[in-house]
Amino acid sequence: MSKSLKSQVSIEFIALVSFLLLLLILSVYSSSSQLFHQIFIRRYNKAEILCKYLQDEINLALKAGDGYRRSFFLPLSLEGSNYEIILDNYTLYIKWGNYQTSCFVPIESINGKIKKGWNKIKVLKNEIYIE
Repeated sequence: MSKSLKSQVSIEFIALVSFLLLLLILSVYSSSSQLFHQIFIRRYNKAEILCKYLQDEINLALKAGDGYRRSFFLPLSLEGSNYEIILDNYTLYIKWGNYQTSCFVPIESINGKIKKGWNKIKVLKNEIYIE
């Protein structure tokens, strides 16, 4: 086998390996972006459910009126992601990372802070308190 033929075979082998490596990298990138999208959709859906749940808790307290008391539990994370709950100007926000979802509540503010874990909601003198 001549020297030029050996070098041609080597170059073709390196080109083939490089092409296969490129295909592998592209398939891993494609799979990971789909996975990240699925994780985002799951977190977003959980945040929407959480927002509606809190909205229902506040609406129920307002409709029940004075003397209403109830305990409820909020998850410690959204699909493994830290989150925060903010009530501002009749809007309840669930924020995680660079994302958020929101829902309307018929009250501008509450006394206390909604937190992860166990919360106690009560109504005294038509005011909502969260402990």
